[in-house]
Amino acid sequence: MRSRNVLFVLAFLLMSGTSFADTATKPVCGGRIDIYSENMGFGLKSVTSNGLVQPADWLPKNKQGGYWLAQMEIRDKEWHYLWIDFVPDISGVIYIALRGSLYPADKSSLHEVFVDDVVIEREKSAKILEDSFEQLDSTGNPAGWGTPAAKNSQVSSVSRTGELSMIVWHDSPLIRKIEVKGGLHYKVGAWFKSYRKL
Repeated sequence: MRSRNVLFVLAFLLMSGTSFADTATKPVCGGRIDIYSENMGFGLKSVTSNGLVQPADWLPKNKQGGYWLAQMEIRDKEWHYLWIDFVPDISGVIYIALRGSLYPADKSSLHEVFVDDVVIEREKSAKILEDSFEQLDSTGNPAGWGTPAAKNSQVSSVSRTGELSMIVWHDSPLIRKIEVKGGLHYKVGAWFKSYRKL
């Protein structure tokens, strides 16, 4: 009887095109914060996060230390806070990109997420920026933030605070650059929520 039940489950999974790996490990979506030095010209060290943190392993080895990312899976309808902390080797320009995670196995979805309430801090809670995307520029993007060429961010009234948030996905992030001083701790945090109806 038990073997018959196992065969039934296997047959169902095969007919539905679902694998055990998909049902056990496939994320619904995720929020992601990328930080990278200008032209990956200097390193970032002591990188920590409350999510999964890693260097950009798709870059050449000598550039990986200048580009890090943190990501967090989202499996419900709630807002989730993601942060990444780092120390630049030297003073210079850092780029911050807010995006949805990339899951190549699921090509049918862009993994769009809402993002809101970004805070950038320097050592001991000295706030550099607090932004809930309430002010838009003439192109409809949040003031002070850019998007990749030919990509448009989307404004949403689904917000954590205030009246607006932004919808981003992997290939359409919001990007901002900041000046940093070498040897000081910086922390970038943002709230993410799934765009999907879960």
